[in-house]
Amino acid sequence: MKKTVVFVFAILLMAGCAPAPESDDYSPINPPLMESVIEQLTEEHGPDHADRIRRGVEQVAALWRSGDGSAEAFTTFCLNSFIADQDELDEVFDRLAHNFEHLYGYLNRIVLELNRQIHEDRGPIHRIDQMFGAYSPAAHVQDDLYNNKIAFLIALNFPHYTLEEKNELGGDWTDRQWGYARLGDYFTARVPPRLLQEYSQASSDVRLYISEYN
Repeated sequence: MKKTVVFVFAILLMAGCAPAPESDDYSPINPPLMESVIEQLTEEHGPDHADRIRRGVEQVAALWRSGDGSAEAFTTFCLNSFIADQDELDEVFDRLAHNFEHLYGYLNRIVLELNRQIHEDRGPIHRIDQMFGAYSPAAHVQDDLYNNKIAFLIALNFPHYTLEEKNELGGDWTDRQWGYARLGDYFTARVPPRLLQEYSQASSDVRLYISEYN
């Protein structure tokens, strides 16, 4: 019974996190423009890159919003940001892996420290502990990476593969190709920071609710 109550409580909390309409939450990229960009990149870099070009441009187009720039800005970004040279692509991947390891690693360390009073037996939990426990220092990170175009550069050059595609193609992939595909999983949707913060609040409330039974 207690597990059922906890589950229902969590569902109700998450139900209140539905996205609200945003004034710039639409894509100015239409299919003809997207196809034009794909054609230009393929002509410039050759058919060997055709699949990655198409995947990358389609993914960027799906993520691009009016607040990120005009259709012309989208075109310019794609034409200037696609990396065809393998050595350069490897170098960019290594730097991204290093930077994300430290960025998310230290963010995780911060979260652990902010929740120490809640997670460990350190005496009574004060309201300030609950407030810090509900705070997510990473809530704005993804949004920042879209704003400074890092997310789009990753989506363009390290496109996403579905689970079915990974099962079909992954048997022949090298470790580095799997790393490329994993990086492509990072930016497949845009979640407003407000919702990420509300999710953190809901998760914290559920943890505290469960802890009362222990």
